[in-house]
Amino acid sequence: MSIKGIDVSSYQGTIDWAKAAAAGVQFAILKVIRKDLNPDKQFENNWTGATEAGVPVQGVYNYSYASTVAKAKSDAQAIVSTLAGRTPMVWLDVEDSVQKGLGQTLAEIINAYGAIITAAGCQFGVYTGLSFYNSYIKPYADQITYPFWIARYPSSASMSLSVDPADSKRPEIVHDLHGWQYSSKGSVSGISGNVDLDELYVAVETVNVMPSPEATSYAHKVGEAITVSSYYASSTDPIGKAIIKNASGTIMRIKAGAANPYCFGKNGVATGWCNDGDIRSSAEAEETESAAVSYTVKSGDTLSSFSKKHGTTVSAIMALNSSITNTNRIYVNQVIRVK
Repeated sequence: MSIKGIDVSSYQGTIDWAKAAAAGVQFAILKVIRKDLNPDKQFENNWTGATEAGVPVQGVYNYSYASTVAKAKSDAQAIVSTLAGRTPMVWLDVEDSVQKGLGQTLAEIINAYGAIITAAGCQFGVYTGLSFYNSYIKPYADQITYPFWIARYPSSASMSLSVDPADSKRPEIVHDLHGWQYSSKGSVSGISGNVDLDELYVAVETVNVMPSPEATSYAHKVGEAITVSSYYASSTDPIGKAIIKNASGTIMRIKAGAANPYCFGKNGVATGWCNDGDIRSSAEAEETESAAVSYTVKSGDTLSSFSKKHGTTVSAIMALNSSITNTNRIYVNQVIRVK
């Protein structure tokens, strides 16, 4: 089974992200702005809801109406402004009819947009349908170096996350295929009506961060391995709602000003929230980590890419890490033993 998730907008209304997470949603891609360049009406709610439920926001997307480079640049600036310092991957959705006859200008639009997004510290990619890709992008493929997220629907029937799309229908393109939107008629708990279903083939971001100056003053840091004697289901829960239970994991996010500022978990899935008083030492975990040669997964990594970097093989890495059972299923900030 590959990494499965959803992409959503205000069309889905109010989402119960806790139910969606429990149903198996492993990442989300959120619509960020509308045609008028104002934020999508559910963008902030979806960002907060997904984060609180432990669902990584892999990226955001912008349905583009740009037919000129100047328009593409102004749209990209609007994205940067709306994100307000957050750095998810940004997907430019090119499929509108106004973009079909642009020729090489479409490649220039994509590159101009991508330059602004990457300069802001975000990764950038292009979303489109397979037919649009083959007709209007593939002829200029050598001018575009960004990865793609491609829509192709093998079936028009309603699908759940538990049903795998046929591998034979996976899009084949000349660019890197980061993701496949394989259904527009997904049925997911916590969401009313249809929702798009997606697979990803790269490591998923786990830190849905809204940067805050206050976060730098905390005793613990994002990426730090911790063990706790108690924790909470929410960053705002009072002490009376503490879950008195030992747990361990990696700090995924720091929510400045919260009663329980540290969100921690394993393999990209949040366990809960804790504060300084809940955290105790973890000498055994630290000793185990230092005894092996390990690698911390970064956004965009694959098992193949960092196995080559460390002079080893995918099969050798999997043999050293019993927790990895699928080569498509790794997570940003996941610590993997490589030797």
